[in-house]
Amino acid sequence: MAHRKSLSKSRYLLGLQCPKALFLAVHSPELAGPVSASAQKSFDQGHAVGLEAQKRYPGGVLIGASHSHSKLALAETRAAIEAGAPAIFEATLAHKGVLVKVDVLEHAGGNDWNLVEVKSSTGVKQVHLHDVALQLWVLRGAGLKVKRAFVLHINNQCRHPHLEELFERVDVTAKVEAMLPAVGPEVAEFLELLQRETAPEVDIGPHCKDPYPCAYRAHCWGPKKIPSPSVFDIPGWTAQKKWAAYRAGAVSLDRLDRAGLSPAQRRMVEHSVSGKRYVNAKGIRQAMRDWEYPYSFLDFETLDHPIPKFMGVRAYEQLPFQWSCLVQRAPCAEFERHEYLHADATDPREPLARALVEALPEKGSVIAYNASFERGVLTSLAEEFPNYRKSLKGAAARLVDPYLVVRAHVYDPAFLGRLSVKAVAPALLGLGAGYKGMAVGEGAEAQLAYLEMIAPGIPPERRAELKRALLDYCRKDTEAMAGVVEWLSSVG
Repeated sequence: MAHRKSLSKSRYLLGLQCPKALFLAVHSPELAGPVSASAQKSFDQGHAVGLEAQKRYPGGVLIGASHSHSKLALAETRAAIEAGAPAIFEATLAHKGVLVKVDVLEHAGGNDWNLVEVKSSTGVKQVHLHDVALQLWVLRGAGLKVKRAFVLHINNQCRHPHLEELFERVDVTAKVEAMLPAVGPEVAEFLELLQRETAPEVDIGPHCKDPYPCAYRAHCWGPKKIPSPSVFDIPGWTAQKKWAAYRAGAVSLDRLDRAGLSPAQRRMVEHSVSGKRYVNAKGIRQAMRDWEYPYSFLDFETLDHPIPKFMGVRAYEQLPFQWSCLVQRAPCAEFERHEYLHADATDPREPLARALVEALPEKGSVIAYNASFERGVLTSLAEEFPNYRKSLKGAAARLVDPYLVVRAHVYDPAFLGRLSVKAVAPALLGLGAGYKGMAVGEGAEAQLAYLEMIAPGIPPERRAELKRALLDYCRKDTEAMAGVVEWLSSVG
């Protein structure tokens, strides 16, 4: 007799998002794409926030049995409930084929308990309510008297060292009570689905990334179904318009009605279809006419941690830990390379700011791709460190942005609708300007690498490897940016 498939919280939520994705996750997990660095970062942050939340419940009991030992976890949970533990972490209960682990099961006195779901987000989302509703359905079905249900989420106004203000506790009891009648039928539907031999027919749609990016997107969105580029690559076009075009059979750009597109969107469509590069040399010259040497090409890497670790830092504030700067004193002059990577787990801001002030020329244009980000970092550092305020604010005032020049005056079909330096540089300068094959090749990977590099107990060889990878990545960003600016100057 075949083993009957069961549901967990994650499987239930996946079924709500897309029944086909739920089926594939159970029957064909090998079709899933690799876990992205951004997703891994979210997982890691969620784990850290969960551990931090447990500190709010002194005397709490952790159910340590793993998912592969569910019978032991169920028994340990029952024992903790009967013992009247003040709180139970990862409390494991089951009902009608569904097994859930509750972040915090809080004793509310007598036989009453409260359900507390911990989230690393800064607010309560609809998907969180579905999550809590399933848990409440299971807990009550298992015979537990649950009085209230809460979501504990991050307060992004919390600043270190006032971590007592890190969480906001939101009572969602009324909302999830109203959702309970639908849970039983949904569970029955998903359990029946998992016993089938073939996946249900579900067309692609907005659910492919809402509320979470689907791991099976590449499987369902193959080139035979969605060409590259397509209407989904049109920059700045709303999801509603993209899906309307798809449903009308106009997913290919050559079939799209271009009425209502902005000039930049129309340019992307027209030159993607023609395969010809667009360059407005006069516009480039005018856009760059006020740029002044020396040029300082600047790029920051930052970490946005939900639990602030240094004095005055806010939850999810962008904390710079690295920068790279190429200085070019005159046209065609050799580049002077400057860089900083903070070496340990201490506050990186003051030494990073000091090193930057020492490296940056006092005059000339400071060039940053999508410069609003660098402006925010410079401004934040200036406010925090009065000794460097004048220099840092001066650098922020001298920022110029090649992204804006490219967006307004250049389009190459190889951009595929993207205007990041990672898309633009290889298209304009050749594949050698790309990031393929780098140990660290994007921002989320840099954050993960940095956190690993400064972790206690890391072997020296691994630490040196991560340091090289981080330096190489930040250098690559400034080199790619300098190459794009040189190209713009040559055609403008």
